[in-house]
Amino acid sequence: MKEIRRGRVLILADDTDKAGPRDWYAICEVRESNYILLDVSHQENGRHPIRDGYREMFPAPDHCPRIAASFAEFLSGALRSKGRWFWLQP
Repeated sequence: MKEIRRGRVLILADDTDKAGPRDWYAICEVRESNYILLDVSHQENGRHPIRDGYREMFPAPDHCPRIAASFAEFLSGALRSKGRWFWLQP
């Protein structure tokens, strides 16, 4: 990915509220056209949570769960994961 884009635009090519939250931004692409989303709708301890941008079920919140409390937490998990999606159950 070359730029941060609104998740609903990148995933569904639609920038209306019916296509998902306006406050979820795709910050990186993972396998099979799924994305990691930064949720800027709120902060917790001064940080924005990270969500799983599961393409097939986007934007259902149950299928795009929070996977880290911050980008730092996400990056730490990703670096330890050896290429696996560390937030998914084995």
